[in-house]
Amino acid sequence: ILINYLPSHCSITIADNGEGFDANHLEATQTGIGLKNMQSRANLINAYFSIQSQPGQGTKVLIESANKTL
Repeated sequence: ILINYLPSHCSITIADNGEGFDANHLEATQTGIGLKNMQSRANLINAYFSIQSQPGQGTKVLIESANKTL
């Protein structure tokens, strides 16, 4: 977990080296609510949200706000 708090913006990066998954097919196969909940909360504060993952490559989630509201 990496948290950056800068004068211009805030960001949180959460990364692991786990199993990973096909992020391109997330909506079609997702059964849990964890990532959807994170994205919904980011949307509430108008933050940028992205997921990078591939099978066997781990996962990286980035949440970034231009107005320091994280």
